[in-house]
Amino acid sequence: MRNKENGMELLKEDGCIGEKAFHGEKECFFQPFYNVEKKRIWGAEALFRLKDENGNYYNMDQLAAKAEEEGWIAEIDRWVFREACRRIPELRAYGLKRININLSPEVCEVPETVPNIMQILRKYEVSRSEVCMEITEMCKVRNAENFRCMVEQLSSQGIRLALDDFGKGESNLLRLSQIPFQTLKLDKELVWGTEGSRMAEDLVEEIIRIAHRHNIQVTAEGIETLDQARTLASWGCDYLQGYLIAPPLSYGKLLTFLEENGKRNFLEE
Repeated sequence: MRNKENGMELLKEDGCIGEKAFHGEKECFFQPFYNVEKKRIWGAEALFRLKDENGNYYNMDQLAAKAEEEGWIAEIDRWVFREACRRIPELRAYGLKRININLSPEVCEVPETVPNIMQILRKYEVSRSEVCMEITEMCKVRNAENFRCMVEQLSSQGIRLALDDFGKGESNLLRLSQIPFQTLKLDKELVWGTEGSRMAEDLVEEIIRIAHRHNIQVTAEGIETLDQARTLASWGCDYLQGYLIAPPLSYGKLLTFLEENGKRNFLEE
């Protein structure tokens, strides 16, 4: 197996990696998430993947850090959004109701972001209700006013907003109260922390109650075991995402997964 670190070494040596990322080596993967109430796969999160010249995938944590450092993370977000929207009409036929797409702080602060999003939705005949923009790392926002205007415009256009990685870093209750989010995504570390800790269990259960009180749906990330899934479901969690459901999948593998598991009840043995 090739060492993941080799990909990062190439990033350091190749100053054209940003340009290379947009010449045939990029892919859009999708990680499905499960609707607890409907007992079926409800949607998927669109994720960027990049191959090196040997056909191996880069370590995404390292790649994202490099992309932010070199200033092309916004290009990744824009490409993933277009690619995800291009796929939605076909995914709709497979029963998917929503695709979640990440927005970096760099994209959030650009005034043209909302018009560009609406143009792409029209181009691919995608309903606004079929996409949800996941926002994270709000501590990196440089122009708070531009950011606030952008998310308010998205919300006024009927596009769902999700606060990603809740419980990690700057994604906290204060942030939840400042922006009109419709979905809260519990970070995997917060989910895993409930195992063996009564205080953590009470905390997560109360977060879900507070969110529901304000008509905010909750997704639990990092679900890897049936016990985790059942516990979060018993606390009222709306959606489950993690390797118990499925890992991030290439588009072809996603279609196969939906054919075989789209209506599967993941809370049963």
